[in-house]
Amino acid sequence: MVQIGYKITVAKDLGDIERPFTVIRGLHSYVMKDEYSAGPEDLYDSCSAFQHGYPATPYDFKNPEDFKKVLREAEVNIVAVPGQKITTSQTPNLEKCAKDTDFERSRPLFYFNIKRKDGSFFEKSAANASFWARQFPDRTCADMPRVALAYTQRGLIDVPNNARLFVVCTFGAPPNVKADEMSDDDCHPLATYDKDLRQCKCKEGHEDLADTKIFLKRDTDSQRGMYCLRCVSSTEIDVFMVMDVFKGSEGRAVRCI
Repeated sequence: MVQIGYKITVAKDLGDIERPFTVIRGLHSYVMKDEYSAGPEDLYDSCSAFQHGYPATPYDFKNPEDFKKVLREAEVNIVAVPGQKITTSQTPNLEKCAKDTDFERSRPLFYFNIKRKDGSFFEKSAANASFWARQFPDRTCADMPRVALAYTQRGLIDVPNNARLFVVCTFGAPPNVKADEMSDDDCHPLATYDKDLRQCKCKEGHEDLADTKIFLKRDTDSQRGMYCLRCVSSTEIDVFMVMDVFKGSEGRAVRCI
């Protein structure tokens, strides 16, 4: 990647796995169905050229400060992230350009769009105070409602959905992010979600890749119920060791064990 002009910053994700991050320059957009929507599909398309590539969110970093480091090293101040305000909260901007004193209570109204392996999305809350820039979200001074999410060197902010921004892509492995309320859709097709164990579990008769010794495993393969195996048949092999070959009166013989 470095050889073809991409600057790579490596940081650990929530699973303590090192991931590469790179800024893709150009004007990337949110999907606007109306003035209160900010769909993530185009942002994901912007990262699709990479293997398992997708646009980064603060949940891709074990230390949220590492997201700011990615921007600093790329000398970029702001990037788009796949996230938006809940569409039922159609609150217009404040008429005066004064700071929104209710910003802390507005944070739970935002969420990130995380893509599953099957191409569908689940919502991950953006309420974590450590993600946000000071005194944001701030629904003031904009021609359009500030319903989309972007990340700056100061943290997460809300922006209008007509913003056109750079995007940070991460790649190499699917996101190590779980839904706030997981379901069978978040597991392998041959697994179900066990609410008591709070993890995916391969169905009876199927082996979990996390348990098998057949294949070499990556660090990311340790999550249970993400990769289930189905063996349809087994094979037995007889092994003989030739100890001696001798000639007898009735021909050649082989002694084996």
